[in-house]
Amino acid sequence: MSLYQSIARPLLFRLSPDHSHAVAHAALRIPAPWRAMSALGRWRLDDPRLRVRFAGVDLPNPIGLAAGFDKNCELMGALACFGFGFITVGSIMPQPRYGNPFPRLVRYPETQSLADAMGVPSRGRDYCVRRLRAHRATQTPVFANIGGFTAAEIADSFFAIEPYVDAVEISLMCPNVQPGEQFDEIKLLSEVPPASKPAASPPLSVCQTTPPLRPTVSPN
Repeated sequence: MSLYQSIARPLLFRLSPDHSHAVAHAALRIPAPWRAMSALGRWRLDDPRLRVRFAGVDLPNPIGLAAGFDKNCELMGALACFGFGFITVGSIMPQPRYGNPFPRLVRYPETQSLADAMGVPSRGRDYCVRRLRAHRATQTPVFANIGGFTAAEIADSFFAIEPYVDAVEISLMCPNVQPGEQFDEIKLLSEVPPASKPAASPPLSVCQTTPPLRPTVSPN
């Protein structure tokens, strides 16, 4: 049985999912110990058979970290030590957002899964740009997931962030809506001016996210 299964997991499961999430973030804020572990060969993944090229970006392997864990570009140094083929930060929102009130994570141990109803919390684009600018480059490519509720917000975020990442991903997220209301994300995407994308900019992809709706859960 691994150290995680025998010690760390039981301790973390004594905490609420939200508190466990915060503990994980705190542990990853200092990259030095994780770099030391990586240098010793832990989590190292370097096999030429796994190397792939995605949208013009060379990846050491095709398994990456999706957006949602490092929302504010604060953990890239540590996350680069875990063998990911790429790291996606964000969703980066134009302005700071608190997100939904707590609790907003729900565990399903029987399926080893979580329900996420965070509501897209973000420290905002300016904060994330500063973090990306200061990031110490690694061999792990960094993608940025950007969100917004207007085409102008998305375009502004793209131009602000693209100099500091290997690729940009537009998140077609749906805001909380009332019954009968609709959010036309396809129309929003069509309004983002692709012709204004500079020739030297990084690849741009689109992902669909589920609505940041808040489930009915017990605080316990």
